[in-house]
Amino acid sequence: MAVRTLLKLGKSSLVVVLPKDWLKEVGLKSGDKVLIRQEDDGSIKIIPANISTLQTTTRSRIVINIDKCSEEDLIQRLLVANYLVGNDNIVLMTKKEPISP
Repeated sequence: MAVRTLLKLGKSSLVVVLPKDWLKEVGLKSGDKVLIRQEDDGSIKIIPANISTLQTTTRSRIVINIDKCSEEDLIQRLLVANYLVGNDNIVLMTKKEPISP
């Protein structure tokens, strides 16, 4: 395991330099796309976009408690974000009122 330092890029972004050996092994070069997925334990997984999604594991189920979503558009942002990271079973939960399609 290698330790990397976060570097500031612009006003609010941080970047991390990926190991050269790994980049060569998976065939990535400047400008290529990678998928970033947050795991259940809070860690992130970097997946070369050219690897088939069938080779990557997806979490089987994510539950979103919409009672705790007080910000405008938060439910929509959570749904889109979970879809983009590969969650294929997203459950909306509420105790207030039924969710209608």
